[in-house]
Amino acid sequence: MTAVLMMRDESDTNLDSHEIHRQEINMDAIGIEMTLFESAKVTENKLRWDVEVNGVTFSLYIPKWRVPRPWPSRICVRITPRRNEGTDEPNLSSVDATNDPVLTHEPIIATVTMFKKHTNTIRYRPVGEAEKWEIGEPYIPFSLTADATEKLRLIVFWDISSRGAFGGRQLSDTA
Repeated sequence: MTAVLMMRDESDTNLDSHEIHRQEINMDAIGIEMTLFESAKVTENKLRWDVEVNGVTFSLYIPKWRVPRPWPSRICVRITPRRNEGTDEPNLSSVDATNDPVLTHEPIIATVTMFKKHTNTIRYRPVGEAEKWEIGEPYIPFSLTADATEKLRLIVFWDISSRGAFGGRQLSDTA
């Protein structure tokens, strides 16, 4: 599979920069560094990271209980088609995270199923009970869905070098 890797130029110190560099690579997964822009949000229960992909905003909400502290400003998300069948239940619960915060440093591995197609994105829904989800319902740009695959796996890695730099603004809990 040929994919397009989208990366923000880290040498650009302009925080308003939305310039994304494209590079075609041959791989089975699509890796995206989702850089926190000024539009990132802090809601009552979630944090949001954004990246522009081919002119379409890809936002990922993650419950606060699942994010290591101090909150990182950047995350890396890998998206692959889910090829095997399995239970795909969340790996970590909010109770586990409260009892042992070190567990939040582990990557999130979430399986999502197609919920609804929109003009430029597909809304996916995490597998399992909503109160146990480790991510919110992502609206993923078509170009990252492997030809509108029914089931995807998202792996979220924390950029520990950006810990404590989360600059989102507080909004009401609408996520």
